[in-house]
Amino acid sequence: MRAAPRKGTSPKPGAAPSPASASAQLAAVSRVMAALADPAVDLDQVADLIVKTTMKLAGAENGSFIRRDADGWVVGATHGAVAFERGDRMEAVPQSIWGRAVLSGRRFHYADTKFAEPKVADAEKRRTRLSVPILRDGQSIGVLTMSRNDPGGFDKGTIALIETFADQLAVAMENARLLRETKEGLERQTAISEILRVISSSPTDVQPVLDAIAESAARFCAAENVSVILQGDDGLLQVRAHDGPLDTRVAPWAVDRTTVSGRSSGGGRRSVTSAGPSTNAANRPDV
Repeated sequence: MRAAPRKGTSPKPGAAPSPASASAQLAAVSRVMAALADPAVDLDQVADLIVKTTMKLAGAENGSFIRRDADGWVVGATHGAVAFERGDRMEAVPQSIWGRAVLSGRRFHYADTKFAEPKVADAEKRRTRLSVPILRDGQSIGVLTMSRNDPGGFDKGTIALIETFADQLAVAMENARLLRETKEGLERQTAISEILRVISSSPTDVQPVLDAIAESAARFCAAENVSVILQGDDGLLQVRAHDGPLDTRVAPWAVDRTTVSGRSSGGGRRSVTSAGPSTNAANRPDV
């Protein structure tokens, strides 16, 4: 007759860690909610706390928060032995589990990636994996990922807690977006008000107005150089105001459709470009 295992026996290798107690989960939620309510704590700091907290509760060895911005996907927080760092740019592809989560808007949980998804990178190393998308209006704006080297999966209570944190992050990300838009709107209004103030104080002199436009545009756009280029009565373009270190002391030049100023001055259309290392500023005063 086989003896029953004694209490306190260590789990077998590969067994999933015991789920966190209700008191531990409540304490974790309280810490996260306090961070969310603190205006001095930014979004990535909250996400970092959530990643570390959920890793501890889930018995995970790796965790990350990846968020979407205007340029794509960027790592906001990461812990453990992962192949990327905070600030790294990422591409959401279906070959990665987090990519599938954000592309589909659905949660992906594998108790043993080695057998469920053997073609995924490091399938034999991080065998338990979880990716929970962060959604706003049905669109993925971020993702929380957890993984553990041993198979066994995460328990339902831990998964539910991570999904709760994902919902809270969605609210925090939306609040951050609204705050950023409000701040940008105030900065835009301040720039316009400054220009209007200069116009009212210099009704017969246009130069202070042009200087104010260049200065306000540089500040609002975080641009290193801003030039106000006008077309004279002779049809030639000339720099009338400038803000920044670029030397714009050049003679008036003819409209050239190969330059930004030339393309935008003729048809009243806006033209945007970026100057690379090979740009010759001396020959292109509009850059």
